[in-house]
Amino acid sequence: MVVSTATPVVLGVLTPKMMDEFSVNRTVMGLAATAIFVCAALLSPTVGRLADWLGARLAVVMVFVAVALGLAAIGLAPAFWVVLLGCAATGLGQAMANPATNHLISVEAPAGGRGLLTGVKQAGVQVGNAVGGTVLPVTAVAIGWRFTTVGVGLFALSVLSMLPIIGSEHSRRLSRPPREALGPRTRVITVYGGLLGFPAGAIVAFVTLFAIEGLGMAESSAGVLLATIGVVGIVGRLSVGTISERLLGHRSTLIVMAVFSALGFIFLAFAAQVTEWLAFPGAVFIGLGLMPFNVILNLVAMEDNSNEQLGRASGVMMTGFFIGLAIGAPVLGRLVDVFGIYQPGWLVCAALSVAAAMVARRL
Repeated sequence: MVVSTATPVVLGVLTPKMMDEFSVNRTVMGLAATAIFVCAALLSPTVGRLADWLGARLAVVMVFVAVALGLAAIGLAPAFWVVLLGCAATGLGQAMANPATNHLISVEAPAGGRGLLTGVKQAGVQVGNAVGGTVLPVTAVAIGWRFTTVGVGLFALSVLSMLPIIGSEHSRRLSRPPREALGPRTRVITVYGGLLGFPAGAIVAFVTLFAIEGLGMAESSAGVLLATIGVVGIVGRLSVGTISERLLGHRSTLIVMAVFSALGFIFLAFAAQVTEWLAFPGAVFIGLGLMPFNVILNLVAMEDNSNEQLGRASGVMMTGFFIGLAIGAPVLGRLVDVFGIYQPGWLVCAALSVAAAMVARRL
């Protein structure tokens, strides 16, 4: 999961340098994240079915190779359109990641242990955010953003060395699984994921630039703000699955996380007017609310669908999320270009979070 979501982190941290390199504005820069998530949204249903057929082992290989090739294209890009092509390639890795890992958990998890394992695997996303927010700015200064991006791609390929850990029971299936109707709750979590996907895409793409432009922070301090979201998100993802399975239930947990997300963006909206330090409690709320919710969506998909249809269900569920991600970054960038400040965009993110809480009531 670290590898599958590496590209948005790279873009989020290195956005200022890439804007200078290619002479593009925030709206155009937001299209890079859009290319990832549009590709992932379009491919998710198809690659979900492919994961059902291939099994998790080959699906994992597709994740690593697609992301590595895409990052190499971004790092070596002579023009911005090549960056967009590289981002689209990494979208394949994003689309395949959840179907592949959900298959692994559905087979390997002990009774009552899916929540913890799903939290562990989803925490990989936040590990990437935390490490990227602290390491990538320093690396970019030392060796340049291009070598940094290519280096992350090489890391993605190196993780293929872990492939023998995945046993033969996760290799190619002998026949295509029968097509069944997806579980009734899959539609609800798809809509919920779409609503929170917008603010998720916006925050990863622009929180670093917001800290620099809106709050006057240095690049290193701005990276710490993204890292704060990542670290808190790790804690949230490791714990929220167990809390949801054993205490609150999935419906209540999703409502609470959407409310936390709304509060976080409200804090960000007021940070520039009051004090920059409000951004850090805002980052904590976003880390607790916006970052862990995919754990619950994956748990609902696993509980709501058979193993033979889990890849397809995961792909459909993630399509909503990726559509939200694809829209979030360019829309926020456009709002900033039009108004000259980030507050309207953060308030839109807060409103969508409230809407997600309302949707979760139907679960």
